[in-house]
Amino acid sequence: LRRGLPVGAREALPRMSLFVVSPAAFDRVHPMAFMSPHPMPVFFSISTEERGLRLRRWLAAADSGWCMAELPAIHPEDLDVEWGGDASSPVRMLNVTSRETLFILLPPFGRFGRQMERWVSGNSTAAMPNINSGFASAHKVANAAFHLRALQCIASRCHPCVSRRDVTMAVILEDDVEHVEGISPASAEAYPLLLHDAMKQLSVGGINKLQLAVGNTAAKQAVNIPWRKARCWQHTENVTGWTGPRLLRCSHFSDSHAYVVTQLHAQRIVEAHATLVQHHGLGSGVCVNPWEHESCGDDPAILREFFKQCDKPPRNLLEGACNGLALAGQTVPWSLFHNNSAKYRMGNEHGEDRYGAVKAMEAASSVWALMLANMSAALHRGHAVDPNKALEKQAKRKELKRKFSHSIKAARVDVPAKI
Repeated sequence: LRRGLPVGAREALPRMSLFVVSPAAFDRVHPMAFMSPHPMPVFFSISTEERGLRLRRWLAAADSGWCMAELPAIHPEDLDVEWGGDASSPVRMLNVTSRETLFILLPPFGRFGRQMERWVSGNSTAAMPNINSGFASAHKVANAAFHLRALQCIASRCHPCVSRRDVTMAVILEDDVEHVEGISPASAEAYPLLLHDAMKQLSVGGINKLQLAVGNTAAKQAVNIPWRKARCWQHTENVTGWTGPRLLRCSHFSDSHAYVVTQLHAQRIVEAHATLVQHHGLGSGVCVNPWEHESCGDDPAILREFFKQCDKPPRNLLEGACNGLALAGQTVPWSLFHNNSAKYRMGNEHGEDRYGAVKAMEAASSVWALMLANMSAALHRGHAVDPNKALEKQAKRKELKRKFSHSIKAARVDVPAKI
């Protein structure tokens, strides 16, 4: 939190523990923390030195346009995953020090469960596949914890950047996104003003989330290609007063590496999170999914699977649900590039990016066989278990990908592919 403030404010800011973000910590913040009349609040946390250098470099181009809230680093080693060992046991992700529960997932554990189901129902004597969805990867647990902490701070106005009541929005950035001059829809210096103008205009019509990093081909999350469901199309309007950016509607996409969220919707997300934890993951009738809905990315995967335990909002419901758009450049579907070249993993003594409970789950073939027998409808979202059909679908996708592989090569950042 110190690095985003002017020098005079840094000494006035007390040190804080890893997960505690308290309003009391900012009682003596220097008034120069607000260097422009309307700086855009931006929340981020640094996982590696290389990522931090890249992120701060382009943020510095508009230093007075941002009000920077750098949250304490959250490392996978600060967290843990617990599982009771039987087919009915939930998975709990928690803070190692305080034992605070961050997320609870009930069986069959979303995409992780579907990956395990395919292995068990196919050939359990075969080698264990690379199962890395959601809590199976320790760095993804840490990433989900960062998003949660940022949203909680925005909702409670715990930081000077969002403490004023006239601050109605904030940006959340993962540390592997970059502004690309000439391709992003505004210069790095003007970018925070663009985000402010876009969200101010769109929130009048009910938009509460603006996705900034949709369809990055380098991250294997491209849109509008034959073998993926992810699609984007031109929205009915663009940002008034700006010629560079485009507004897109998107569906079936995952990217949430960077986004603007309204303070009101951050409150809804935090309230739904607290309700789910209080009810031990049993969200039916007590919460509405605030994460994945109209043109909103579903990543991080842990938040997607966690909030799916709430009721699904009907299409005509805006209160409590996510209603989003994507901000794009003229030749790409994104405004910030997802550069994942500097990997971030737990790196324990065994070089494994996974927790002990996850390894125990993967080894429990008998538990998964029982779960498959009892919960096949839940695992397949109502479809009958048929490993052969799954293999046929996978083969078709691979063939389509092979035929159109040249389009991926042409969709690099330096040769962007237009939607």
